[in-house]
Amino acid sequence: MMRLKIKLLVVFYKLIIFYKKVVNFFSKRIFKKPTNDRNATAMNNKVINDAAGKIGVSIRKMPHGYFQLKYDNSVHYSKSADFSFENLMAYKMCGNKLLTSTILAENEIPVPVFKAFSQDDYDRALEFFLSRNKPVVVKPCSGTSGGKGITVGVSSPSAFAHSFAKALCFSISVMVEDFEKGEDYRFTVLNGRVLTVVKRLPAYVAGDGVNNIGSLISLKNKAFFDPTADSKMFCTITVDADLVMCLNDQCLTLKSIPEKGKKVCLRKMSNASQGGEVLEVTEQCHSDYLKMAVRAANLMKTKLSGVDFIIEDIRCPYERGKTFINEVNTTPALYIVREPGVNGVINSKVGEEILKYVFDIVTSSDDD
Repeated sequence: MMRLKIKLLVVFYKLIIFYKKVVNFFSKRIFKKPTNDRNATAMNNKVINDAAGKIGVSIRKMPHGYFQLKYDNSVHYSKSADFSFENLMAYKMCGNKLLTSTILAENEIPVPVFKAFSQDDYDRALEFFLSRNKPVVVKPCSGTSGGKGITVGVSSPSAFAHSFAKALCFSISVMVEDFEKGEDYRFTVLNGRVLTVVKRLPAYVAGDGVNNIGSLISLKNKAFFDPTADSKMFCTITVDADLVMCLNDQCLTLKSIPEKGKKVCLRKMSNASQGGEVLEVTEQCHSDYLKMAVRAANLMKTKLSGVDFIIEDIRCPYERGKTFINEVNTTPALYIVREPGVNGVINSKVGEEILKYVFDIVTSSDDD
């Protein structure tokens, strides 16, 4: 009976995913409505284009979204955050979240307690969830780009069934891991060096004592498209079942009116593609985490990666039980470092460091 229920839920969520794609297509192509058009690929490409112009690398657009990068007689290729210097096995390894956690755990890198299950293993998955006696994260073992199929803070058998089915829409197996509390950080690592550390904030609104949460979301999304507004988002906030559920857990609804200055969290997961924001904290980061990020990247055999941490206090030394790595990504967002300014001007410094590494370029600032 449970297997049938899960299969029906998978069909249900696949229909929802298809419906969203259709709506987005018609909104964008026919009705010309603005959507989440600060496209990640376009923003990554802009970082590399801007960086190339600053350090003298020539860049030429190629078919199917690829770019040719040339400096002196050396040539490399890129596409969004993918570069020809990365090896294929690193992509495959990091794309498998179960393998990533297994490798890190075997090498004494702290990861949340985890286990993976197939669709036919739902009874065992439920048994594991109940045995943890705490909220969990349910996610596809692969295909999690942009937070797809991930549900955070699952705490009831009913929610677990739905999150398990949603994850199966993106992968043939599902990973269940403990939900660890702490702040969410992304470490961008290049060839054994941390380029930047950012704190990732879940989507939120700040109360003004007048507007309800639904209206506050609309106002914040409107600022996203206003070039004169100081929006720190990369994508608009979409009202969906996960957002409503997050509000319900706080005894709130879209019609609730938060008091002035009160911050209302709209997502349990920190993700820029879901309306989240980022804050650079590289200078505040304790060296323990810089070393751990580099070690995790090396274990996964990556040249360029984004290592995702959950840390209680990034300023304090590492303490077991208060720090976890939950992912290593081979296609890190290059655009998440911002410059102060109108509507969040993207900083090209990560792109400059990548190109200097690729072509072994030494600038005057490197010698200082």
